[in-house]
Amino acid sequence: VRGLEGVLYVLDEPTVGLHESDTAKLLDTLYRLRDLGNTLVVVEHDLKMMQAADHIIDMGPGAGDFGGEVVAEGSPAELAKPYAMQRFPRSETVKFLTYSTPVANQLEPVRITDDTEFYEFKNLKANNLKNLSVKFPKKAVSVVCGVSGSGKSSLVVDEIFPALKKKFQARGRKKQSG
Repeated sequence: VRGLEGVLYVLDEPTVGLHESDTAKLLDTLYRLRDLGNTLVVVEHDLKMMQAADHIIDMGPGAGDFGGEVVAEGSPAELAKPYAMQRFPRSETVKFLTYSTPVANQLEPVRITDDTEFYEFKNLKANNLKNLSVKFPKKAVSVVCGVSGSGKSSLVVDEIFPALKKKFQARGRKKQSG
């Protein structure tokens, strides 16, 4: 973890198969990476991961053709408040967070402010995504969640990762003189 800064990490369900104590260790590692100035985008269903995020983007409202939309977005604390149910009535994640017991984070989350820089993606259409536009705050842990088949992996793996890979590979390559 030491020395890595300014890196964007994309993780697809990193807690699958982990014991609860290992999830806590993973969160500690993710926080250390974030605190070094890195950005983390995580596809996840785990309650502790969602509650520990700085920012949540909830996909849905259903699976397949019934998904592909952002149905809620905000901090875990905002999405867990009772009024969030009225604001985001189609979000299963808001229902889940609202009725779940909060987990105390060991570290203070990053405050997302209006002047935070973002990675922004527009007009995404892979699989069931419906001309979707999203922003992920830089230097934060963002969790993409939602019901199975709602478009989480389509968003992160099929659209965002290739776009970032293309952008950063193009910048990193040097022209060969010959």
